[in-house]
Amino acid sequence: MTSYVLPSLVSSPEALAGGGGLLHVSVTEAPGTLQNAARLNRPVVSAAGHLIGFLSIEENDILLGRWVGYCTPETVVTGMETALQLLTAHPCRGIISDGSMAMGDWSELVAWMQYDMLPRVVSSGVRYIANVRSPDPASRLAHQAYARVAAQIVTIRLFDDPRLARQWLREMLAAS
Repeated sequence: MTSYVLPSLVSSPEALAGGGGLLHVSVTEAPGTLQNAARLNRPVVSAAGHLIGFLSIEENDILLGRWVGYCTPETVVTGMETALQLLTAHPCRGIISDGSMAMGDWSELVAWMQYDMLPRVVSSGVRYIANVRSPDPASRLAHQAYARVAAQIVTIRLFDDPRLARQWLREMLAAS
């Protein structure tokens, strides 16, 4: 069992910096049906040791990223680089990036995503991205900006419901 510090969704950046609004959680990795479940269902932790999300390989060629807490440029880059490492080891044609439990403005990274991260994602084999938006207004604006540039490189669609995102991605993968 591994313990992590999880920023609460109701916390502000100021509260997080002061240590307020932090939840302590323990994660026990359940055995998976794939050969190395620990590699394929991994927590993503910031340099400060805070849990920022989980990455897993799902059925039908899908990488699922579930992001939590307050996003900073550092945590977003950490999450994306970790996802790219997993895609290199286990190529997928689709990604569900679920930011419905995250918040924060990461829009300053859109150019990095467009010119650095997204080309590497596509070269790994990804063809479709289902992006689940956060309810946080600042994060929603970042999702919009990201989707505009991503659409020039890959087929992407924004969702507010993770179930609809999964359904759309399954349909896209089945049709291709």
